Amino acid sequence: MPWRIVKTLAHNHHGLTLRELARRVGVAPKTLYRHLDKLQKTGVLEIHRPSPRIMLIKLSPRYLWLSQFLKGGSRVGS
Repeated sequence: MPWRIVKTLAHNHHGLTLRELARRVGVAPKTLYRHLDKLQKTGVLEIHRPSPRIMLIKLSPRYLWLSQFLKGGSRVGS
């Protein structure tokens, strides 16, 4: 599941809410929490809270290259 989360976020540069990410990955929001915690601790993603009720999840800047890689765009590191 972590790869599905990363892949989904790579296609959505501006990030997704917890509910939207759960819907696109195909799991309940509660199921995502454990995976999100691990991915955040390793620096793969960032979690922003624009308000107390909204959690916005996005790839960290150092992993944005995945977006181009998954689209078959420019080479990694170029």
